[in-house]
Amino acid sequence: MRILKKIGILSAGYTLAILYSIFGFLEGLAFALQIRNPSLITEIDTKVAEILSNLGSWIFLILPISGILIGLIAGFIGGVIIAFLYNSVARFSGGIKIELVESSGKK
Repeated sequence: MRILKKIGILSAGYTLAILYSIFGFLEGLAFALQIRNPSLITEIDTKVAEILSNLGSWIFLILPISGILIGLIAGFIGGVIIAFLYNSVARFSGGIKIELVESSGKK
């Protein structure tokens, strides 16, 4: 068993930024598809739905890109905060025990 005592703060930020941007893109795309069919909208105001549906094809560009940007920012900030908190707590708790297995190189 090995113990994970420290996480690289910037590497955690970069990794979570990439993951969150992928999720943000998918969420933005799903929302854009939902907006294009107003009959699927049940929980948002009909005036907001009407305004968004009037954007036409631009909605398929705006929402996924905004999802990516929000995901990048939130993922990086969240990753940095989580890594910092983990490193702080690991000093007292001793870290997380993990088991590493060497790969044979064959698939």
